[in-house]
Amino acid sequence: MKKLAILLFVLIFLAACRTQTPPEAPPIDDNGELEKTIEDFYPFLANTYFTYEGIGMEFAERETYFDFIGNERAQIRTHTTGTTVVQILEYREGALELVLSREEAYYLADYTDANITEEREILLMEPIQVGTNWTLPDGRTREITGMNVAIETPSGNYEALEVTTEGSENTQTKTYYVEGIGMVLSVFETEDHEVVTALATIEKETDTTYLLRCYYPDFESEQVIYRDFDIFFHTNDEIEPIYTEYLQRSHSEFISPVLSENVTLQSFSYNAEEELVIVDLSSNFVNEMNLGAGYESLVIQSIVNTVGFNFGVEKVVLTLDGALYESGHLQLQEGDYFEVNYGNEAL
Repeated sequence: MKKLAILLFVLIFLAACRTQTPPEAPPIDDNGELEKTIEDFYPFLANTYFTYEGIGMEFAERETYFDFIGNERAQIRTHTTGTTVVQILEYREGALELVLSREEAYYLADYTDANITEEREILLMEPIQVGTNWTLPDGRTREITGMNVAIETPSGNYEALEVTTEGSENTQTKTYYVEGIGMVLSVFETEDHEVVTALATIEKETDTTYLLRCYYPDFESEQVIYRDFDIFFHTNDEIEPIYTEYLQRSHSEFISPVLSENVTLQSFSYNAEEELVIVDLSSNFVNEMNLGAGYESLVIQSIVNTVGFNFGVEKVVLTLDGALYESGHLQLQEGDYFEVNYGNEAL
């Protein structure tokens, strides 16, 4: 049932100088009106929380929030009773593409720089008109089958764009998008069953809460231990200062902070092909921490576990102001990485 829910989720988803050349006029349709674009029907909406009611399956009910928006991409996180899924969506060449989808994504992480070379799933395609159609990588077909279709949802009545996806074994999904809102209704049908996901509420100018798990060196037990934190989060909040703040915390005389107050975590870079994260620390990390071999090992493992757990990867590369990590005791070569090790106990 859980795999079916995840599959269903993927289906529905989901002062110029004088010599400057004047901008091109936006395209006009046959009725003299501006042509609609994908951005009209699937806008990336910051600080907006959507809730959907579900009928026909436990996992049809869901809540969504845009974590990050920028450079024609957005990270949207969807919570159901069965799992939390992160998706990266991108406007590209007249299409809305699904770049990445990660399951069990409960913790604070940013995947928007993921570069996936495999064929992407197209959710919407221009021109926005009846008859526009395309084939998905798995062989399903998708087509715009209606404009200004009257629909009813718990959040209200709308005139919507209808997109129909034909699948194998006589399955069909009709997804409805409304200008200025996005997806408001999805109806998944088989020969003898129907699953409906319908927009219930829209809450604007709001935040959400994500979990952040941080690991710390425990010198008394000579292992790393963790603590979970609730993080209040708005769309496009920078996560590097958040990680830095919590890794600088001290919890007892034996449990030390991972970073000193003068060291910062500068950036994350998620490599989807290698399933690893590159973490860049400020160049003063080694000198500031004044690490002996045993202490350094615990601190490095704390950073690796923190990043690996929250991003859901097992491999982490550390750099110091862009250069591969090097100290008097440890040195990374090109292609090397640290691995997570969760042999620890919670605070």
